Amino acid sequence: MMQHPLSRRSVMASALALTACGPQPAGTANDLRIARELDGIIGADWPDQGLSGNGIRIGIIDAGFGNFRSDPFTRALDVETIRDFVPGERPAPFESADRHGTQMAQFIGGRDGRRLRGLAHRAQYLLAIGEDQSTEPRRDEDGVIAALDWLVSEGVKLVNISLGYTRFDDASPYAPGMMDGRTARISRHLSALLERPIRCWLRSSVPAIRGARTGNS
Repeated sequence: MMQHPLSRRSVMASALALTACGPQPAGTANDLRIARELDGIIGADWPDQGLSGNGIRIGIIDAGFGNFRSDPFTRALDVETIRDFVPGERPAPFESADRHGTQMAQFIGGRDGRRLRGLAHRAQYLLAIGEDQSTEPRRDEDGVIAALDWLVSEGVKLVNISLGYTRFDDASPYAPGMMDGRTARISRHLSALLERPIRCWLRSSVPAIRGARTGNS
């Protein structure tokens, strides 16, 4: 039976991104927990499958990548480029006080010697800052949309977004019934990207939106 061309790739890069729910302390107990999760998602033989993300380009859209170059699990990751889509005076991308994007990179490809956080430690990463965590303006959606467009233009087929919006400082909120995949601006934009004939390759891409995200940032 023919295997979907991205089935193995999507597992490599998004397995832990979709199951982990926040920063975890280093230590043997946590390493064993992650190993058990991988056993359940991929199979007990995952250490012998040679999964590394080599040759895969992964996009991460988040609020900040602080300490990315000093964190033991992300400092060796290959960052092809990083862009900030939030207007105004901003700190250098890797000097942000917000570390949420760094934590997501840990879950996707983090590795510190023999200690594992994610599987795609040999992938190439394109990082995008799409929102200002200190406020909740409606323009944050514009930042995420611009970041998506940029990653699409770069040919990235696997994108992790760990952001969500229901309330805004300067606009009416999204009611629960509006979170239907058809009403929110980001949802509509992603659907439009998937429908463009010139982006037909996106139909085999994997936008990984973390299901655990129900907050307002």
